[in-house]
Amino acid sequence: ARLVRATGRRITTGTADIRDLDAVVAAVRAGVSELGPLDVVVANAGISDNPGPSWEIDDEIWNRSIDVNLTGTWHTVRAGVAELGPSGGSVILVSSTAAIKAVPGASHYSAAKHAVTGLARTLANELGPRRIRVNTVHPGAAATPMTLNPTTFARLRPDLEAPTAEDAAEVLSTK
Repeated sequence: ARLVRATGRRITTGTADIRDLDAVVAAVRAGVSELGPLDVVVANAGISDNPGPSWEIDDEIWNRSIDVNLTGTWHTVRAGVAELGPSGGSVILVSSTAAIKAVPGASHYSAAKHAVTGLARTLANELGPRRIRVNTVHPGAAATPMTLNPTTFARLRPDLEAPTAEDAAEVLSTK
């Protein structure tokens, strides 16, 4: 926000847990009331942890992943599409390469991201007549705290006692 304001432009910010539809709707409406209708909706929040084989993932971890990565994306779309202007717009859903290929040890994440891709395809059909295009973006491993952490390094390099980012770099470059 500070950088946008430094350019002389207007911006409004809000914080919402995307699992809470009412909070997301309130944040979007606050922005629209300040700046006017939306042109673009971007659902970019996501979480990932890799607890191990599918049959070992407990319900809490499974549900949290689905709630944030899929339901939260749907909440963002639901709140945002209602505020797109009459001339159409764009919806961008940030998915993952895990929506294109399976990720061992992360079936909850991969399932949610596959579902985001399915959601985008349905939305494209539904929103096309309103001149709203829908696209997904499928980034691979990115240098963010979600990827660059000791738990991920240990999962990627189980052959080492305390692997570092450098140790995991080759494996990450293939994700």
